[in-house]
Amino acid sequence: ETDEGPRANPSFPVPGEGQVDWKRIFGTLKEAGFSGPCLLENFTAQDPEAVKAGVRRTREHLEQVLAELA
Repeated sequence: ETDEGPRANPSFPVPGEGQVDWKRIFGTLKEAGFSGPCLLENFTAQDPEAVKAGVRRTREHLEQVLAELA
């Protein structure tokens, strides 16, 4: 299940838990030969522990995506 809200909703899900298809994006970048840096969307969290947990889930998701594309 994903967080969906109205346009300009300031609440963002953790990357990998929203609607963005990171595998498709990174797959397209790989096919194009891109090897530069990238910046991910932010997510909304209220306390430091929630931020740490969200960052951990984001990293795990992106590591899985990149491993699948390797």
